[in-house]
Amino acid sequence: MGKNIKPILARLEQELSNGNVVQALITLEPTDLQSLLLHVFEECGKKVVPSTLLRAAQSNRFVCIAPLDQRAVLAFDCAAYDSAPCTYRGIELSPVTPLGTNSSLTNVNQKNVLSTIRNTEVVADPTTALALYCALERKRQRTLGKTRDRVQICSSHRMLRTQVFEESLEFTPHFRAFAMAVAGKDEGSEVFETDGLLEHIRTYLKLMVMLPSKFEARETTVALSHIGITEKMIKRLGLDRQVLGSRTDDTDFEPFNSTSFTSWTTSLGCLPQGEAHDLGIETEVEQLKRIGDGIIPRLRSEFPDVKFGFDLNRVAGIGYYQGASFKISSQNKSGERFPLADGGMSNWMQLLLNDRKERILTSGFGSELFCRKFSCAS
Repeated sequence: MGKNIKPILARLEQELSNGNVVQALITLEPTDLQSLLLHVFEECGKKVVPSTLLRAAQSNRFVCIAPLDQRAVLAFDCAAYDSAPCTYRGIELSPVTPLGTNSSLTNVNQKNVLSTIRNTEVVADPTTALALYCALERKRQRTLGKTRDRVQICSSHRMLRTQVFEESLEFTPHFRAFAMAVAGKDEGSEVFETDGLLEHIRTYLKLMVMLPSKFEARETTVALSHIGITEKMIKRLGLDRQVLGSRTDDTDFEPFNSTSFTSWTTSLGCLPQGEAHDLGIETEVEQLKRIGDGIIPRLRSEFPDVKFGFDLNRVAGIGYYQGASFKISSQNKSGERFPLADGGMSNWMQLLLNDRKERILTSGFGSELFCRKFSCAS
């Protein structure tokens, strides 16, 4: 037993005298808890023999290999980096981030993240990891007097999540995605939002064009939304957020069916006159319209085969995004439609830097999903 463990165990035994094991462990200092768990797992590791190791490799869903050829993913990554603007720096993320990264920024339950005994967690979302790097870069820019510079980064990364899904959904515990982030100061008149959304959506659409002929995507759509509208409608209609969250993949779900909102419209002008004002969402609708006017005509001229519009029924992203967001979806050769890319504004920079003027837009493209479901050979 390590000499640092004995005093920790002594304090723990004293705390355990009241019989509350969980509370005793929680009240330990993080470094003490880490030392204790390191000792425990060191002892557990001594019990592992090759035969039990092989059984664990066969039965533990977190350590299984990905169900696709790595060459396909590498080809995707090369095309993704070629599609991204040259101003976006490609970075290689660590496999872990500080403990609580996702639960503190996105309200994701810590149980859905693989926590480690060294006060870290396995990356469950590369965009939150990118946000941490952006915050560090923004702090550095402040010291250099470059507060108006933007941080633009991207990364291809494998993430791991612990949720259990139905087998029919074919979701795997770990999967790969290409993620992008741009952070900076609010520039007014939706300049930051419009520029960021234009860059990210253009990158993903360009990527789908550039990919080798062995991948095929049809009927691609880009839908713009505003989570501020969703949040206000949830409050106004008294909807259950948990129920909404459980139906984010239900394409037939119309959460605001008491209004004229739809999951697809090519123009926000179709809203009945005065309805946005009556619902208290006039500001958000006008902002979304200005952003749409700033990017849709430009993208439509570059990608004439893509359908652009607005989704006013979006519930995916509540508690995650704030403000404008987008979703790109396509059909594969079998006619199945999948969401491929998703992104939006959040308040992460404001939380990390304690500055209401800080902005960040993050997004991700499901590279592994695309390679599995949109391969011409599948």
